[in-house]
Amino acid sequence: MLPAPLLIVPFLATALAGSSSQLPVTDRIIEEDVRVRVPLLPCTVPQVAIRIAESLPIPIGLERVPEPCAEKGKKYPEREDEIVLTGMSVGRAFDRLVELDERYVWSEVNGVLILRPGVTWFDSDHFLHRRVPLFRVRDGRIWAAMDAIHSALGGARGPADETWPARTPQSNRTFSVSLPTTTVVDALNAVVRAHGSLRWTVEYCKPQARFEYAMVRLNTFDGDGIGRRSATRRDDGTWSDACASTTG
Repeated sequence: MLPAPLLIVPFLATALAGSSSQLPVTDRIIEEDVRVRVPLLPCTVPQVAIRIAESLPIPIGLERVPEPCAEKGKKYPEREDEIVLTGMSVGRAFDRLVELDERYVWSEVNGVLILRPGVTWFDSDHFLHRRVPLFRVRDGRIWAAMDAIHSALGGARGPADETWPARTPQSNRTFSVSLPTTTVVDALNAVVRAHGSLRWTVEYCKPQARFEYAMVRLNTFDGDGIGRRSATRRDDGTWSDACASTTG
């Protein structure tokens, strides 16, 4: 009768290990060594948010404040202290991040973590809040999803999904999304949710959060991804890219 208790131990260990993934996203505990050094450098908060999401893993969407992550020749203050997020719940850690950089706000939407600047989150005219009559990805990979997003935004479109070789297992994953009337940001959230190991990112090449300065990215947690600048079509059929040194 002695072997029976020995069999229970690995069973309980397995059950406990799996139970954390069943917790609500915001209640999951950060186990990796995640620290924030202060004073903050530009882009610190979104970079830490990405690390937390990928460590668990949890799909995430981020819109960066329209500023460069580093400016050539600019001197930044020495970072004198650090805040340890290891052992915190995801919700508490994200609360701490937006306390450190009050330009950002965050939320969790059906299993997706969202971090965006407050000024664009509450701007109903921002391009991420544009209404889309129908959004659909049918058994496609991340490149098909990017084409669908850019079609919804009216920006430049890339080659068909089949022309892009998948470089990692996660980028080879296919998924489907079908939404009736929605918004661009909700479509992005649906894409990363359906994939499961993906983040969307919006960043800007100039210090205004405008569509013509935006780069939209989809990145898998195992290192593959695609990014598209929001080039727009002129009346004569050529493309204009406000982030490029030349247009055509």
